Amino acid sequence: MQTARRQLPLPTYRIYSYQCASTLTGFSKADVFGRSLVDEFVSDEFKESVSDILTNALMGIETSNFEFPLLTSGDHVVEVLLNATTRRDAQDSVIGVVGIGQV
Repeated sequence: MQTARRQLPLPTYRIYSYQCASTLTGFSKADVFGRSLVDEFVSDEFKESVSDILTNALMGIETSNFEFPLLTSGDHVVEVLLNATTRRDAQDSVIGVVGIGQV
C-alpha cells in the first residue's frame, strides 16, 4: 500500500459532480466548480475524518456508509451518507477515488 501513496500526489478532494453538488448545497454550479470538498463544505469537526476516509480510499481501503454533515448555502446542513471507493486502472493501480454521497 505504501507504493500507491508515494506515486500519487497529495490529495485535494474537489467537487466535480456539479449538478448533484449544486442541488444538495444550494450553490450554483459555478460556485462549487473545483472547490475543495473537505475544506469548504465539511464542518470543522468532520474535516479530519472525511479527509481520512478519502485518503484511505487512495490506498485501497474503502469505506461504506459514513455519515457526515455537508454545509450548504444559508448555513444549512444536509446529512450525507458517504461511500468512498478506490478507482483503479486496467493494471489494478490506484488512480483515484469515487465518492458517492446519499442524502
